[in-house]
Amino acid sequence: MIDESLTILRRECPRAYGLLCDLLAPREVLVQIDDEATAVNFGADAITIAPAPRHPCVRLTASRQTLLDLLDARLSLIDAVLSGDVLLQGDIDDLARFHEGLLTYLRGGVRCPSFPGLLDQLRYPPT
Repeated sequence: MIDESLTILRRECPRAYGLLCDLLAPREVLVQIDDEATAVNFGADAITIAPAPRHPCVRLTASRQTLLDLLDARLSLIDAVLSGDVLLQGDIDDLARFHEGLLTYLRGGVRCPSFPGLLDQLRYPPT
């Protein structure tokens, strides 16, 4: 789903996609939601998904329900981190860049007409 969201962001909000590349290149971020881990590599002009993590400088771990709580504003990122519902690992500079990148991704996502459909897929996964 991360890969699909980045494809949509690139197509529907290229400015946010470019800002995301600028902010996070040349980093690798590992995002683990429940049992699904995704290694995201940020380059100067493109974001790719790696088949396996190599050297992530930031790791984010959370549950799908926590992610939904964050997206629905039932939980703040700070509260989620302090409660242990979201685990963030990395050095302070990389975490600060990741935070800015996350905000850029979300600001771009709300401008993408296709993002509500992705949110529905996250909220109501096929059984």
